[in-house]
Amino acid sequence: MKHHITIISLLILLTSVASSSCSRISYGQKLPSTLGDKPHPIEPIELTSEQQQFVIDGNNYAFRMAAVVEESEKGDVLLSPLSASYVLGMLSNGASGQTREQMAATLGFSSANESAMNDFFHLMLTGAPKVDPSIKIEIANAILANNNYPLKKAFKQSATEQYMAEVKNMDFASVDVAGIVNKWASDHTHGMIRYILDETSPDASLYAMNAIYFKGSWRDEFDKKQTRNEVFTTATGGKKTVEMMHRNDQMRYVENDMFSMVRLPYGNEGYSMEVLLPAEGKTIADVLASLNGESWQQAMQSASKYMVDLKLPKFSSEYSIILNSPLKQLGMKDAFSPSAADFTRLSDRSAYISRVLQKCKIEVDEKGTEAAAVTVVEMRTTSSAPRPTPTAIFHANRPFIYIITENTTGSIYFIGMKTE
Repeated sequence: MKHHITIISLLILLTSVASSSCSRISYGQKLPSTLGDKPHPIEPIELTSEQQQFVIDGNNYAFRMAAVVEESEKGDVLLSPLSASYVLGMLSNGASGQTREQMAATLGFSSANESAMNDFFHLMLTGAPKVDPSIKIEIANAILANNNYPLKKAFKQSATEQYMAEVKNMDFASVDVAGIVNKWASDHTHGMIRYILDETSPDASLYAMNAIYFKGSWRDEFDKKQTRNEVFTTATGGKKTVEMMHRNDQMRYVENDMFSMVRLPYGNEGYSMEVLLPAEGKTIADVLASLNGESWQQAMQSASKYMVDLKLPKFSSEYSIILNSPLKQLGMKDAFSPSAADFTRLSDRSAYISRVLQKCKIEVDEKGTEAAAVTVVEMRTTSSAPRPTPTAIFHANRPFIYIITENTTGSIYFIGMKTE
């Protein structure tokens, strides 16, 4: 098993509990801000008990996906499981039978009916920007369909109303589809992701897309004067010089036999980054294997105020992946099979998912974080050929995991691993 991955969704779309004057808080609780300049109060995304379980199950899917990818990848990794969830959730409204059941189960909605899933995604989509107005969080969906692949009315209605997606039809053989997709990606990530498709096929039937853009300033910025060149030990044991940021301050912290974790809030604390440093003798793979939706929630709730001597490298990371294999390993198999895929509620023409592409980028410095993710699903008709007042020391000078979360629900937006 490989021992490296870059911090994983924001857009995730990607579980965290926000800090308050108490050392324990619960998901969904209205979170008071501790800033002296009176920031805009948090406007929580109010969830039902069923929807709170969706978050736990969705975060479980996020950790499972991260573990699957870590097993086969070398170097830094950055994912937005949430971005993939939006676009696949949207497409599941066109699926039937076992194909839909596998898609729903993989994304954490096995116990949900279609309406409940769509309502959840709509609530998250519309509520995310309101949690903290000082944070720029933008989520967009779109569908481009070939003229020879007419979409059913009910599917188009769910896509436009529940997922607020742009739906367009065009002749793929006569337009630059890749150019259109890449421009859409760039426009909806403020230029962070300028392209995701190198080429498209004129016989492709549909491209479904999601983009997530996040830009937030730390609640407590790092002093640039404290940034020094220091040594970072990579997953393979190599040494490299990095710009290491430094703060000695009060923050939420927790440690256990598997990892220590510090929580770095943005703005009014509605969003935060959690940095997880494996314990001595443990690897990133060990940490990921120990985490699921419930254990993550317990870890977040057990974080309490410490005076932490924190070191964190400035870094930027860009990562692209084809998610076909990870999604199949997580149980979503039929959707990729020309003979087994059932998307009969999408169109009268039979089709299957040929590719799920994702590209993510993140930049972390003394001021804050900017991150973006784009996920594109390509479909083909089956007639085509398959183609965290104690003290603690937290020096992230070796491989670590980072997670960006929306704290009123605990949803993970991004999860990454910094290994080199």
